[in-house]
Amino acid sequence: RAGCCQGIGSVGLVLDDTVQVLSSHLTDTEVIVVEAAAQALRQLYLRGAIDSKVLDNTAFETASQLKSQDWLHRWAACVCLGALGPTALPYMQDLQARASDEDENAFVHDAAKQSLNRLAILQRSEHFQDRSLDRMHAAQSLVGYSFSPPEPPHGSVRA
Repeated sequence: RAGCCQGIGSVGLVLDDTVQVLSSHLTDTEVIVVEAAAQALRQLYLRGAIDSKVLDNTAFETASQLKSQDWLHRWAACVCLGALGPTALPYMQDLQARASDEDENAFVHDAAKQSLNRLAILQRSEHFQDRSLDRMHAAQSLVGYSFSPPEPPHGSVRA
């Protein structure tokens, strides 16, 4: 099942039932299948084969499963959100609630923590990329201007 999901994401071809088939694997009982299905949806989006709304809806529906009575659904939702990437960033608080709930199932608790770590790393890397782009745009806007180095403080020697 995981291999099929990975293949769908790699090929990038979307048929009438592709999203439905991948979405059905987001609640699988094996972590490798849940991650593969979520990553395949993300790959299809990155390839332009599906609209961002599909990914947003998937993240929204998945996050709603974090409150399910069935711990397996909560576990799969935690795993899935971690694999969906940037689309899942708005649901970090919901994952945090699962991770900090002392009465939560240990598997759900661990999956929530792992997904939070994945998303936090992603969030930091995106923040870094945004800052780098801001600096690059600022530098490009300064092209053509001449700057001289600042004068050293009085009494110091310039190297």
